[in-house]
Amino acid sequence: MKNALILHGTDADHKANWFEWLGKELEKEGYKVWIPDLPHSEKSNIERYNKFIFANKNWEFNDESIIIGHSSGAVATLGLLQALPKDIIVKHAYLVAVFINDLNWDSLTELFEKPLDYSLIKKHTQRFTLFHSDNDPYCPMFHAETVQKALNAELIIKKKQGHFSASENPEYVKFPALLKIITKDDFTQQELSHLNLYVRKADELLNSKFIQLLEGKITYKMKGEKGKPITISNNLPDSDYFLTFVTRIRPFLLNDEPIYFDAICKLLKGKSNDDSLKNKVIEIKRYCNEALEGKLINMGYKYGEKEMPPKDLIELFLYGDTFHLNADKVKIWENIKNYSLGVTEIILADTFIHLADGIIGISNLIKENILKS
Repeated sequence: MKNALILHGTDADHKANWFEWLGKELEKEGYKVWIPDLPHSEKSNIERYNKFIFANKNWEFNDESIIIGHSSGAVATLGLLQALPKDIIVKHAYLVAVFINDLNWDSLTELFEKPLDYSLIKKHTQRFTLFHSDNDPYCPMFHAETVQKALNAELIIKKKQGHFSASENPEYVKFPALLKIITKDDFTQQELSHLNLYVRKADELLNSKFIQLLEGKITYKMKGEKGKPITISNNLPDSDYFLTFVTRIRPFLLNDEPIYFDAICKLLKGKSNDDSLKNKVIEIKRYCNEALEGKLINMGYKYGEKEMPPKDLIELFLYGDTFHLNADKVKIWENIKNYSLGVTEIILADTFIHLADGIIGISNLIKENILKS
């Protein structure tokens, strides 16, 4: 079971700063949360804290545990990790405003009575993330940089946020930036693998020869640039480039593929607590659905005496040589390839550019919100 331990700083308690707010938000995400009032926190002491924490028989650390520490609570987190049993490895430690010495404060001298063994600490945690402000009034940046280097940690530097405490900034009764980082970490390894694969394949799509040859002729809406995709009606690249381009789009639209567009959109909406991100995903999905339904096609394609509906023509290209089982569709597809590929390319180019635009738009959201280091 995933659980979260939140450790407050010197002379504080569970009600201080953003601790209760974060605990409640993590409970919504399915975490069991404990925010202990550390004993005699007016004089921080790692051994005293550890004894108190380990005495709680209703709490256990496992590979789904995360520990969040603020200020001296971040130092206490390191001391706790160092004291964990040999076989215990927690998932993630988040250190907010950490420091490496007593800062010439009498209340902090006992934190460093026993030296921290960073090599041992690293053995008990899969990952570390540090939050530090460039204007922390107590802990200069070199403290965080020293810990980052020792632990090979991710360091997130926030501008002008002080000590991330409500006594300096009333906004720090909440800490949404920290919550966002923690909940990002809730993706499973398989889900993260699929997201990474999606981004890689979307980059390949963006760098396809068909798109490169149209550089300067099309602008994008969903991949973050101003403007809307323009309709291409002539001067298209060679049809072979177009077919390769469509082939690269195909895996995003097959429901048994790990990069299936609809499944990736559903994953992003389901795991995100960011309404803005959810709304962008919904907008991009609607945008792509319009293209798949043939709403961008304003001219028909006739085969014999029959006019093929736009949606059928799109599917014909998407499923190409490999996926057709219907004999009539195979015959139509062969006819298109042999006699009218250029015409159908003109009919369909805008549709597939729209699809690529949406696919790349989702990729950018993943990069900016999930895989961003």
